[in-house]
Amino acid sequence: MKINWQYYQAPNRDAIDAIPYQLDYLFSTKDSSEDIEYFLYNELAPNIKHQNRIYSIIEPVIEVMELNICQKGKIQYKNEILNFLGYIFQEYIRDENSILVTPIEYQTAALKLSLQYSEEFESYKRFQSFMKRVFPDTIEPQMPDVIFYKSALNDCQKTFETLIYNADQQNIGESLFACGLMSFKNPNLKLHDLEMTQQDSITNLGLCINQMAFDKRLAVKSLSTPTLHPFVWGNGYECVLATSSLMIDSLHQDLRCQKNTINDIMNGYEAIRDMNIDEDIDFPPHKFMLEDLSSVLFQEHLGKGRLLDPQKLTEIQSYFYNLLSKEYRTHTYTLLYAGIVPNGMTIEEANNINDIYNCYN
Repeated sequence: MKINWQYYQAPNRDAIDAIPYQLDYLFSTKDSSEDIEYFLYNELAPNIKHQNRIYSIIEPVIEVMELNICQKGKIQYKNEILNFLGYIFQEYIRDENSILVTPIEYQTAALKLSLQYSEEFESYKRFQSFMKRVFPDTIEPQMPDVIFYKSALNDCQKTFETLIYNADQQNIGESLFACGLMSFKNPNLKLHDLEMTQQDSITNLGLCINQMAFDKRLAVKSLSTPTLHPFVWGNGYECVLATSSLMIDSLHQDLRCQKNTINDIMNGYEAIRDMNIDEDIDFPPHKFMLEDLSSVLFQEHLGKGRLLDPQKLTEIQSYFYNLLSKEYRTHTYTLLYAGIVPNGMTIEEANNINDIYNCYN
């Protein structure tokens, strides 16, 4: 494959010169997975992405990766490469899924990333096609990370059916959440009868997010459970998984049930917040919970690029917004994205505040 690397943009000229040699190393070395991961994130990534900007050189990089894996059979590090590309496009993955992926510090009434950065979004779509070609929908069992990216990068019927067909007792939780996330994006995808022989907390929440029979008491308990599972969705936090699952399930019930679910989630939020877990990261689990709850309730307003009049909210949206602003004295980046600024603030003030969660303090 002949590539004119100089045609593409990168953070600097040295990056353009270095990348071909880095790719040669990637597909010729026999280093450990740990060494490869260090190389990908610390040496290759800075030559492709700077801060939140993804440079066009990512496209030939994906081409070379796909060629080596699919045509040359160099599959040793394909899972590490998949996770690396997921890291590069993590903001787009959140923007296209809205829940169960690390949140974004959105600006007020911003447009969807695909509309703001159309060229970058074309590169994201190239990542989607890489996923389909390197990890096709087959009857073979898949690794948890692969199941996650299959659900996060598309919402097609074939992938949905394949994930369920391949579900077994080793990956049932992953498969349930994969289908739940795809159903959230595409309501035409529905999971029906599924025989279950185990009922741990993650499987229970997986049933919940798919609106199947589940243990409500156990699910509510999960809201105040900070356990970190080896799980991609929600960064593995049980309380985050429970937030989206319970709220999505309640949307198909009456208003009283929806309000009770929000109250349960906010009680869990308080409990998790007071534990001071991972406060050194941008989105510790209690903030992640608020962002996902906001996304579920305001999904139809996200990325529209316009302010939303609080007087025109639905009853359940208004209930949550008033609870958040008046009782908990906080706000979320997702609400900004939906076009709602904190009470008494201008757009400029909301966009310039350092911590939206402390906007009323």
